[in-house]
Amino acid sequence: MTLDAIPSADLVDNTEERVPLALVLDCSGSMSGAPIDSLNQGLASLKRELDEDPIASKRVRVLVVAFGANTPNEIDVSEWKDVMDFTPPKLEATGLTPTGSAVMTALDAIELEKARLKAAGTTYKRPLLYLMSDGDPNDDWKPAAAAAKNAEAQKKVSIFPIAIGDGADTTILSQFSARGALKLEGLKFKELFQWLSASVKTASQT
Repeated sequence: MTLDAIPSADLVDNTEERVPLALVLDCSGSMSGAPIDSLNQGLASLKRELDEDPIASKRVRVLVVAFGANTPNEIDVSEWKDVMDFTPPKLEATGLTPTGSAVMTALDAIELEKARLKAAGTTYKRPLLYLMSDGDPNDDWKPAAAAAKNAEAQKKVSIFPIAIGDGADTTILSQFSARGALKLEGLKFKELFQWLSASVKTASQT
């Protein structure tokens, strides 16, 4: 067992089956203003709704990968947290759109978390990855898209790409999942996160 795979205290204290949920969120400069505000509100509503469900609050584990974030490599990764211990980060819009790097970061984090769960003797459902972006990647995204589809085909993860805004193009985002990409019209983040919350609750209770 590697050091990174050693179970954390929350996995030892809480032995409930888990549903890993990775949120890969575009925080590039084009998201400034109303889009990033709505995204922050959506995260807060997701937290509230899952907190109100006694099963989901203990079973869903959340990871946030913010890309375009104002960090040296423009990718900011949170720690995995059970919903009851999760505090939504305050996202700020800045930088470019390294979508490929962000997705690879999330896929690697999911595999490492699965190793931690196994080491702790904790069962888990298939991880969920939601990729949300309003623009075209500025990095080499094709290897990441291929890796995402391969992981999905091997049933390692379920991936849901979501194009944000009326002007967003689903062509590239559709390459990250065999199911293609959904399109969020306008800034209906509240409805989006309500749907996401309902989906995750169902996964945690099935």
